[in-house]
Parts: sequence; C-alpha cells; structure tokens
Amino acid sequence: MYVRLLTQEDFKNLDAYLEPHTGFTFFIRSNAHKGGLDYRGQPYQSEVFGAFKDGDLVGVLSHAWLGHMQVFMTDKSAAVALASTWREHHDGKPRKLSEILGPMDDVLAIRQALGIDEHDLRAGGRDEYLFTLDISTMNVPPQLHEPEYIVRRATIEDGATLIPWRYEFYMEALGDPGGEDARRRAEANINGMIHEKNVYVLEYRGQIVSFCGCGGYLPDWRGIGPVWTPVSFRGKGYARIVTAGALNIVRAGGVRHAVLFSENPQAIRLYEALGFQKIGRWKLDFLINPERSFS
Repeated sequence: MYVRLLTQEDFKNLDAYLEPHTGFTFFIRSNAHKGGLDYRGQPYQSEVFGAFKDGDLVGVLSHAWLGHMQVFMTDKSAAVALASTWREHHDGKPRKLSEILGPMDDVLAIRQALGIDEHDLRAGGRDEYLFTLDISTMNVPPQLHEPEYIVRRATIEDGATLIPWRYEFYMEALGDPGGEDARRRAEANINGMIHEKNVYVLEYRGQIVSFCGCGGYLPDWRGIGPVWTPVSFRGKGYARIVTAGALNIVRAGGVRHAVLFSENPQAIRLYEALGFQKIGRWKLDFLINPERSFS
C-alpha cells in the first residue's frame, strides 16, 4: 500500500473514485470541486491523502482548512498507512484537528490508527444514519401547491430571524453550551449561507416559520442541513415543507440528488416521508484537544 498527498493533477482520478459513493463522500467531493487539491489554507481547501493499492485508489483522508478530518476507504487496511503518512507530513508542523467524520467503520478505523480513544473525545459527537434521495422521486407535500406557503432563498434581511434560530440549533441539536462564541459562530454561519445562496426559508402567511440549509458545490448533489423550526411553530409539518421546497428550487437548477444524516427519530420519519433512503451509518467525533500533536 502506497500513500501520498494528492495534487490538482489527481482531481479527475479522485473524483472518479469518490463519485459512486457520493452519499458517503459528499463533503470531500464538494470541497475538492470548490477549493481544489493544492492546499494553501484557504476556505474549502483540504490536504487530501490518497492510499493506492496496485495503482488504484482504495482510501482517502481529507484534512480541511477548519481542522475537520474526513475519511473514506473501500479497503479498511488503508487506515494505518493513511494515518502514518498524515502524521509524518505534519511532524514539526502540526495542524489543528478538531473533529473526525465519515462512515462509522472508517472513523473508528482511523481513530485506532491515530491512537485516539474515547477519553480523547468531548461530548457532542454523533452516531447517525445517512440518507440519500433521488429528487425526481420525492413525495412533495401538498402544502407547496397552496399560496399561503412560500419557500424561497433567504436574504440578508432574514438574518435577524435566522441567526438566533441557528444559535438555538447549536444548543438543542448539538449540545453546545452557548455563549458569545456560539453566537458569533451562528452569525457567521447564517451570513455565510445567505451569501452562498444555500439557505431557504418557509413563509406561512407572510411569516418565516422554518429554515433549511441546502448547499454544496457539486453540479448534481446538495447536502441538507441544518433544518430548524422554533418550538413555537412545531407540529405543523413546516420542516418537511421547507426541505421539499428547497429541493424543488435546486432541482430546477439541475440538481438531481440530496444527502443528509440524522439520529433524531422524528426527523428521520420526516425525511423518509419525503422519500429519503437509509444507506448507512455516519459518525462525527469531536476532539477535546484540537491542538494535540500526533508526531
């Protein structure tokens, strides 16, 4: 097994390897399409290491600009070689490693190869199910045919509503303790999504009642999340309506597939009602010490 840091010259080979598994590799592919493979620490860029066996890619480790590591392997024995090469590459020049995400078995394999155990993880990690949807088969809620319900892209003026809701999402859905840092992250996240035109709102009789993130940088796939309805508006199907409405809009622009992950039984019922199919398990682990050295 041979591992090396990939460059932009490897883009077509990498994308061809990952494309049949886009449900599991959406974030790696999306960042590679947006930021390329020549890492300079800019947004959407990642250091991407490829493991080769008999000349073919069998595993990928992507270390993104924000410190996130994602792994995907069709040969789980690649974990040791990927971890070793990544560690050697950062010997004397460590980079922040804040979280590890990917298919559950791949995350567990790379954690073991890096010597990361449960004591190195902070609360808030997630073990979720992964879902995909062919948007052409979506079960469209009948409310979207009624004039009282309008789904549209969010504007900068909507930020005053969405930023507090994103902050609430951090605390309720992710177990974030809140505070000023979380408020700043919520503001930056919502403003960024509005700027990138990948957040959608549902208006019911002129009032915003729910929102849905629907982003990514692949021509035919979008990732769903976050989806949020404030407590006072729940129980009316708004999350299902805003998700379907967002997908209708991107489908008109040529997008054919969507991916999301969830562990919430109520949310899962919502997504399955739209036609999402469960394809596997997804894991997200947060490290207690993102500045830890692995050399």
